[in-house]
Amino acid sequence: MAPLTALIARYPVLQNLSSFLSTIDLFNLARTNRTHYSYILLSRTTFDALCRDCLCDGSGLAKRQDFFGLYSLEHRNYCWGNKRRIWQDEPIEIQLYGTKCDSARALPCRKCSINVCEECRYYPREPPLAGYPRRRPHLNSPCQNENIICLCPDCDTKTESEEIQGEFLNELCDCDIYTRWICHKCAWEEEYFTRDHYAHNTAHEWDEQRWKDGEDKTKMMVDHQHPIMFFCPCGAYVPTDTRPRCTWCKRRHLPEDEWNQEFVEVGSKMPIFDSDPCYPPYVGDNTAADIWNDLGRPYPPLQYDGPIWEAP
Repeated sequence: MAPLTALIARYPVLQNLSSFLSTIDLFNLARTNRTHYSYILLSRTTFDALCRDCLCDGSGLAKRQDFFGLYSLEHRNYCWGNKRRIWQDEPIEIQLYGTKCDSARALPCRKCSINVCEECRYYPREPPLAGYPRRRPHLNSPCQNENIICLCPDCDTKTESEEIQGEFLNELCDCDIYTRWICHKCAWEEEYFTRDHYAHNTAHEWDEQRWKDGEDKTKMMVDHQHPIMFFCPCGAYVPTDTRPRCTWCKRRHLPEDEWNQEFVEVGSKMPIFDSDPCYPPYVGDNTAADIWNDLGRPYPPLQYDGPIWEAP
């Protein structure tokens, strides 16, 4: 039998071998010795070409099954002052999702290009609370300012030419939380970037010093019940007529005066659930005196006519 190194040295064999490995396995194989490294990782072009044929590693599904990250209960899910009881029923995953990673039918993550399957990509598997649809990164019913970055003219032009031009089919942001293809790692990196951006490049009225420095000089937007002031990450002021960009894809949004219409036509629609008979609409009890502690709310009628009840 030919040694592994001799097989890896032949690119057609290496290419076929990569189709049976995940990207992390291919990376670890390259790190076993210098010879393997020279054949696999020395050229980034070669490594990227091999990764296109790799399998999904199943890590996203494992996180779902462990109720980790996006699928975990947080402090905000619990009643105030009560760490043992949540204020709403725990979501029941009534869709029959796969319990096994569909490793061979993976597509590249839109950020890092590592292959990820439908069961492992990052998106909510449960519908949002009634009255709080969230489909677009910057649109929500409470009008909270989220996932928005505003740049000075120089940075805006640089971003458009270096990061956007030729990378997308649509010139404007069309990010959809439920349909975009992204792995968990890249989604977390987006979230960390956004949190850091809002912490260092925005200001509210109670941040007196920064508010005074930017008043009448930089762009202001609405954040629920309060105005929010934006500064460019380079430290410059942002002109008031600057079009906001998405912190996920860095593309421009529609003009702000069109956001309400965009929310009505797109942001408030949930086709991934509305068109799925496995998710019947929830009908709450509007007569309840206290909707937070009402234990008599009726469950929705479970009138399934989808794949769950189809005969094999």
